[in-house]
Amino acid sequence: MTIESEGISPLLQRTRDKKMFNVFNIAFFILLVFICVHPFYYLIINSISDNTLSAAGRIAVLPKGINWSNYVEVFKQECLGTAAMVSLGRTVIGAALTVLASAFLGFLFTQASMWHRKFWYRFIIMTMYFNAGLIPLFIVMKNLGLTNNFWVYVLPTIVHLSTSSW
Repeated sequence: MTIESEGISPLLQRTRDKKMFNVFNIAFFILLVFICVHPFYYLIINSISDNTLSAAGRIAVLPKGINWSNYVEVFKQECLGTAAMVSLGRTVIGAALTVLASAFLGFLFTQASMWHRKFWYRFIIMTMYFNAGLIPLFIVMKNLGLTNNFWVYVLPTIVHLSTSSW
């Protein structure tokens, strides 16, 4: 730090290039926020607008003919509570078991005494790149008895996320 710059705020010491970078950086992130938030805003204004106007595509920036009947119909559904509990259970149980499985695999692959460690590591990495497809996955889930079962939401995700973290 030079003698002239002592006592001067760091904001005033910025060069013109740094100021321009900050302006473009802030503008870029404002644009990024708009791009990320706009679809949700558009969804909300269409859901509370008049259904005929929304279906005709006449809703652009502000909602027109505010109508709450869509939300009334959704909350009349008897299975809404069950769906919320399935989502909550899938999230909580899936996250806990995925962390446990990832920690277990991480511990195993750090042990030099693990039997054929390089082979198993490469085998798990290989499964990340090769996917059989949707129909073989369904056949496997059916043979394991996981169709029409809560665990179909949790178990495949645990295996996939645990191995993809490597």
